[in-house]
Amino acid sequence: MSGIVGIVNLSGEPVDRDLPWRLTKSLSFRGPDAKQIWNNKQVGFGHTMLRTTFEAATEKQPCTLEGNVWLTSDSRIDGRKGLIAKLEAKLERTLHILVAPEGRHVDAQASIGSLQSRPPNDAELILFSYEAWGEDCVRHLIGNFVFALWDPRVRRLFCARDQLGVRQFYYAQTKRSFVFSNTLNCLRLHPDVSSRLNEVAIGDFLLFGLNQDRASTTFTDIQRLPQGHSLTLSSKGIAIREYWTPRANSVEYKSTVDYVGRFKELLVSAVSDR
Repeated sequence: MSGIVGIVNLSGEPVDRDLPWRLTKSLSFRGPDAKQIWNNKQVGFGHTMLRTTFEAATEKQPCTLEGNVWLTSDSRIDGRKGLIAKLEAKLERTLHILVAPEGRHVDAQASIGSLQSRPPNDAELILFSYEAWGEDCVRHLIGNFVFALWDPRVRRLFCARDQLGVRQFYYAQTKRSFVFSNTLNCLRLHPDVSSRLNEVAIGDFLLFGLNQDRASTTFTDIQRLPQGHSLTLSSKGIAIREYWTPRANSVEYKSTVDYVGRFKELLVSAVSDR
């Protein structure tokens, strides 16, 4: 699992470059293959890379498409073939014009060309999906992922955690900043985040072996984004929404052989995605 961290100064003041670098260095154990930060005024992202797929050979994070949106993620996107087909159809249909902060114009046809020129890595698939569907992109993604996107065009941070919660996403809001990471102890290194214990969460763990509140952690200042949820930070504050809920479907077949056959089909499909 790669390491991610980010800081958004709520006041709009520039992020001290040394702080995201120190937080990112604490994540070196998660990503021995690369370590990088990105700063832009009130926002700072950090990433430590662990390459686990063939596509990750081309992946560098934090990353962007034409400077429009910046991403840091710990993700493995499945169902790639189907997602790419949907992206090509969506971008071909809309052909909207995006205006980069530097004043450059990028149309969706360029994005289609990027999709077709070589297999996109997982970070690029997330960026393409956000370009195509905005915050609804999470409804089109499957796999194990946590990510954060900074969109300077609307001064908005968008974060998401995968449907089953395989990857973790922790965050803290202080008087001055919003801080996030996929590693609990990384957030504790921020000078404005205290180590004050959450006695209710500790009591839950001692009594039941888990936190009854999926959004809580052992520390009062640090929250957890529940599985299947997204988080948006804007001038209006923090908005959290559930984008996916597990559903139980009753399936009945005529014979045991049919059940086994269908199970094998689903297993082969799931494994081929990975």
